[in-house]
Amino acid sequence: MKNIFNSIVIITIAFLLISLFDLTCKKPYTEISKNKEISDREMWFSLINFEKFMVQNEDDEYGYKRMEGYPLYLADIAATYFYLYLYTQNDYYRRKLLRVGEYILKIRNNDWSWDSYPDGIPNALYNCVFSDRFLAIYKIEKDKKYLNFSKNTIERINNSPLSPVYNGSFKIFLSILKYCYYSGDRSPNYLDSEYKHFKYAISGFSPSSGKWYYSEEKKKRDFYDGHSAFYQLVMIYNFLENLEEVKIIFPGIYHEMVNLLPIMISTPLKYLTPFSTFFYSKDIQDYTESAGIVLITLLKYDQKFKTNHIIQINNAKKTILKRQGSDSNGGFWTIIDGKLQTNLFYSDSIGKSLAQYFCLLYYR
Repeated sequence: MKNIFNSIVIITIAFLLISLFDLTCKKPYTEISKNKEISDREMWFSLINFEKFMVQNEDDEYGYKRMEGYPLYLADIAATYFYLYLYTQNDYYRRKLLRVGEYILKIRNNDWSWDSYPDGIPNALYNCVFSDRFLAIYKIEKDKKYLNFSKNTIERINNSPLSPVYNGSFKIFLSILKYCYYSGDRSPNYLDSEYKHFKYAISGFSPSSGKWYYSEEKKKRDFYDGHSAFYQLVMIYNFLENLEEVKIIFPGIYHEMVNLLPIMISTPLKYLTPFSTFFYSKDIQDYTESAGIVLITLLKYDQKFKTNHIIQINNAKKTILKRQGSDSNGGFWTIIDGKLQTNLFYSDSIGKSLAQYFCLLYYR
């Protein structure tokens, strides 16, 4: 009973802080208007303002200012410029993408690992997302050195131990597979590793409940919350992002996943807040950045399977615009440890989602 009371108090304080922000910021971010439609012009201005925010945070030594989440947010910054270039064909964005790629290479260790900041711990997730970005640059530049960079990055995690969390192994599966797709390399050394990680990741999904648990330990306890729901949607996004690659290399897995998607996607949506965000943790009760994942995942899903999630998509758009406050310099606000903050780590995914949004709608 005491824990329940404490949770209620924390949630109440969080929403009081949001309400206070409504009174002090020109763009309050709690009220979701059911009537107002968000124009693509508004979304574009939001994206351009965020690009300015990225530029403000550039750094000559590390590429971008080091703070919580470095170097992970380099991947989403690169993705933002990748999609901006695809959509606009403006060479400015291509040069910015190449700049991020140069810094990703500059800060790597000799064994093709990357250390977290400030604790200096390598993480397989860095290899996954940086390999993906090397392949993105390869798609634009057609320079095989980026294909080789991707290979070196993947080699570091190929045949790696299973991740302690299901979404970690699922991401390793997709990143190795993506390299195989673009390189044409179908060696058993890669395929066996991909399959191993997929089988482990999918073992965390319960078809009867539609829950894709966060970890084996939480599955054993049947523990599933907004944090789990968020990462379930992230895994769905990652699959939708690589549909063609999976279909070509593992057609059986492709059909298995497509058949599971209706129940897979319905479950996490039950955990959305009215703002199309997720509860992430007791310190981040209303995770602003998750609105970007909701926006792009549901848009991709609706385009592919002719479904309709327009209400959740519109609420995500409204949240994104309202939380890019006039005094945030283009970043997006979120509440962390009871304080309103804006930084690259809690904004980068929204930038990527906005840029990809325009590619999905208009780029062919």
